[in-house]
Amino acid sequence: MCVNYFDNKVFQYAYFKESRAEVYGDTAVITSINFRQNPALELTTPTLTLNSKTTLAELAKIYPLAVKNQGELDVHRVGKRTQVSLAMSKIMSEESWLLLFDKGLLVKILWTMQC
Repeated sequence: MCVNYFDNKVFQYAYFKESRAEVYGDTAVITSINFRQNPALELTTPTLTLNSKTTLAELAKIYPLAVKNQGELDVHRVGKRTQVSLAMSKIMSEESWLLLFDKGLLVKILWTMQC
């Protein structure tokens, strides 16, 4: 691990079926969501629902530039995945959400930061 959300504060990890959050006091920050292990889990916004049934084509309707700039990531012991990076805000930051797709379906979201 090269960075954590809470900087130098002591925190704990919380795991649920290969999804992870960093917990400090009464605050938890999600750092990864595994939709394959949690198929009932959904993240909902006014314009998009992210879950195990979300397709790359659906994401492209809302984030066409991000999907156009997709890449391929070889995940250790898993195989190749299509990756789409989404900025976390309109303000420039080194943080982003990395969405991983397998055969066109969303399988994982990771909070990432340049090391």
